[in-house]
Amino acid sequence: MSTRNNTAPTLGGSSVDHPSPSRGTVGLTSLWFGLGGGPIAWSVFTIAIYAIAAQACFPRMVPLSTPTMGARTLYVSLIVISCAAVIVGVAAGLVSMRNWRRTSGEISGNTHWALDTGEGRTRFMAVSSVMTSAVFLLAILVDVAAIVVVKPC
Repeated sequence: MSTRNNTAPTLGGSSVDHPSPSRGTVGLTSLWFGLGGGPIAWSVFTIAIYAIAAQACFPRMVPLSTPTMGARTLYVSLIVISCAAVIVGVAAGLVSMRNWRRTSGEISGNTHWALDTGEGRTRFMAVSSVMTSAVFLLAILVDVAAIVVVKPC
């Protein structure tokens, strides 16, 4: 039983259009990186900077006024981790934008038609990725601003 590119077989032997016709234009890996790159970068970033700053400023029962590793070393390590998180967040956003542009022709018709037929799953994931990446990149940048403005200890 052979199927065309955008059709899928049904039980009756006839074929119908596939509900996600742009599934071949965007790779699954890029869709998932766009969707999860920002949140994962923010999570790892938040855990890492908290662990490093907490260990440097509050290693035992009494908080310190200066970090154990030195204020400059702590600041540089936090900035390096911040830069890595921003790079991953920006990369996820750019991949999401590329996916969104590539799937721009997936949905034809109005919104109600797309909801009824289930069309546009790849595009929905791409649009969700753009929004998710933007929100988590903003969260990373706000945390970076806090690192720059607030004293570490």
